Amino acid sequence: MQFTTSISRREVSSTIGVSIVEHEAGHHVLDAQLWGNRMPLTTASLSRMLLGYPLMTLKTIAAIHGEALRLYVKRVPVHKHPAPTREQCEQDDLLSELGKP
Repeated sequence: MQFTTSISRREVSSTIGVSIVEHEAGHHVLDAQLWGNRMPLTTASLSRMLLGYPLMTLKTIAAIHGEALRLYVKRVPVHKHPAPTREQCEQDDLLSELGKP
């Protein structure tokens, strides 16, 4: 299936927004927007965020492991990934060469 994704950014004074629009086979399937107040990225602002949400990372890790445990209890089968194709190996080699300084 062919997806077309458009991502745009808008700034209005002290407000900033990000918009994602996706079409599949000519049909509109997704329209997502996120708006927030613009803040300077300083040590003080980062510290406020860390102190305001101190356990967010631990909460996320616990949620991921909790979901994995539920799947394990339900005995959902685990499937191994197939070996990469020759084209995938060539693409990985090319990307690793581009990443070298």
